[in-house]
Parts: sequence; structure tokens; C-alpha cells
Amino acid sequence: MNYDVDLFVIGAGSGGTRASRIASSHGAKVLVAEEFRIGGTCVIRGCVPKKLLVYAGRFADQFRDAEAFGWSVGDVSFDWRKLVAAKEAEITRLSASIAATSRAPRSRFWRPAPPSRARTPSRSPTGARSRPATS
Repeated sequence: MNYDVDLFVIGAGSGGTRASRIASSHGAKVLVAEEFRIGGTCVIRGCVPKKLLVYAGRFADQFRDAEAFGWSVGDVSFDWRKLVAAKEAEITRLSASIAATSRAPRSRFWRPAPPSRARTPSRSPTGARSRPATS
């Protein structure tokens, strides 16, 4: 890969993608480095996942309240795996959308090889086993 660029951006969050689009629109050759998914902390790990989980967490109360307004909801159940899958699908959709709008003629994305990390379960001070987070 040719590293001769006018602007090197570290991170493809909202600031990095915006900076790369603006610089590219002015003719700069831009290289954006992102180790994980495009979108940054807010989209991938913070604001968006939190809002989706909070939104989903309110349904039980809304189903109960609906009965007072004439609705018959019936049997209600919850599936944690479906919720997590739906959250991940939305994050993937948003990341792809941001990536598509961030593609400028003079911009390139680079995914450096992540540092080697041990992926073995560890024990906490209480003795409980923990696993690395997956997203």
C-alpha cells in the first residue's frame, strides 16, 4: 500500500470520517486507519447499543400499560439472543452506511493488523471465569 498521503486519520468514528470526507473534497489524498468497524465508539460500543437496549427494555412496561387503553397483548416472552442479534444487525447496518458515505475518490481505509492478544479465559479475583467480550 502506498502511504504517501496528505492526511492520515486515526480512527473512523464520526470525527475521522468527517475529516476524511472534507479533506478529500478539497483534493487531499487521505488514508484512514481503523482497527475495528467503521463508526467509532458511539455507533459500535456506546450511544447506539445503549439506546437500542434501553428502548427494548421498555416494552414490558408498555405492554402492561397498553391493557389500560383497550389493547389485548396476550402472552409476552423475551429472548435475549434475539435482542443481541437485532442490536448487532443494526450496528452492522449503521457501520456499512457510514462506510458507504465515507468513500471519497481520494480516500482509502486501512485496517492495521491488531496486536496479538491472548484469547484464553481468565479468572477474576472471585474465581469466576470470564471471557473476552465479543461484539
